[in-house]
Amino acid sequence: MHIGLADFAAPALLILGDETSLNWLAGCIATRQSIGLATSPLVKLVSVGLVIAPTDAEGSLSRSNTLFNWKVSRLEAQQFAQQLRALAGTGKPAHAYLDPNTNSAGVQVIASQGEYRDAVFIQ
Repeated sequence: MHIGLADFAAPALLILGDETSLNWLAGCIATRQSIGLATSPLVKLVSVGLVIAPTDAEGSLSRSNTLFNWKVSRLEAQQFAQQLRALAGTGKPAHAYLDPNTNSAGVQVIASQGEYRDAVFIQ
């Protein structure tokens, strides 16, 4: 799995994964684990930092320079896990938008399988 910023029509926090890594991320989100992705051997962060944490409040995505803090509510955890598992099971190039309830980061979160190469990331 590779995660970084991509500049499409609008900036995006892009999660590129395969079946295994997308299912792993779905499982972490569904079980509401705090995930420090910088220490995971399954993840390569490209010029960004990302922490995913559960919250009992409203979900949100915030940003401080290149560090993103993604707080996932209970309802979002179910929704995002379902979207990631469906994406992992497509067997063809596809993507899913993982839209937090509140987004002050100025980017859209997109998970993708088989659509892009690492060169799409802003270095």
